[in-house]
Amino acid sequence: MHEPVIRSGDHILVGDGKKTLLFENCGNALNPKFKMIQQMHSADPKGFSNILSSLNKRYTKEQIARLHIVAPPKALGGLRDSMSRSLRRCVVSEVDKDLTELPVKNIERNLRQAS
Repeated sequence: MHEPVIRSGDHILVGDGKKTLLFENCGNALNPKFKMIQQMHSADPKGFSNILSSLNKRYTKEQIARLHIVAPPKALGGLRDSMSRSLRRCVVSEVDKDLTELPVKNIERNLRQAS
């Protein structure tokens, strides 16, 4: 991946397939502040189809230029396989961790430390 620094306006997808969170960074790289855009739950552990559909719509409306993905390794592979080619070009970093059950502040801290 290209650049792990999370800039203002970047989108962050945190998911494990069962639970998926989509944030936008309203802060900056040194002091991220994630705003929840969407949260989805699925009984299917590979249930990324709804969130990917939503992301594709946002991408085509030019609302997503840079996307960071945070997911456990198996879920990360499932996401990669299910993403459209155009959306895949927006992905600037991937972090293979399961952070879905953490509070937002802890997710921000983990990703700041990863960059």
